[in-house]
Amino acid sequence: MTAAAIAVAVAWVITLIAGQPFGAFLAIEVALFIAEAGCLAWISLTQPTRRRQLLLGAITIAVSVVLVVPGLLVQALPYVAFESATARCGHQPVIANSNGGLYSGEDTYQMPGDAGYGPSPATRDYYCSAVDAELAGYRREGT
Repeated sequence: MTAAAIAVAVAWVITLIAGQPFGAFLAIEVALFIAEAGCLAWISLTQPTRRRQLLLGAITIAVSVVLVVPGLLVQALPYVAFESATARCGHQPVIANSNGGLYSGEDTYQMPGDAGYGPSPATRDYYCSAVDAELAGYRREGT
């Protein structure tokens, strides 16, 4: 496979990811991971002996798996849950956050269109309506 074909495939994947809600951040993460992998592969392949190439290649893969993959998962999980809730509700869901408790002693929810609306690590749950969120004990953020 030529470098041009790889570049086209990577651009297609990034465009596909970036077209999704909240996908631009994930696209940047994927692009950085691919650039890092390319640099580390080049470093390992320029080693003088085959043994050093294999050793550095194995270390590169281990470091990527240990450091990069968990970070991608932690950052991607709120978006996956958001997309699942959107599919379940048929529209963007009400987001219940636990970070409201830090400031006011109560948990809050956000409606689509509210300032700061979007999934985050503080997101506790998703509801299809504000009534469902209020029945669960959440109050509208900013009220």
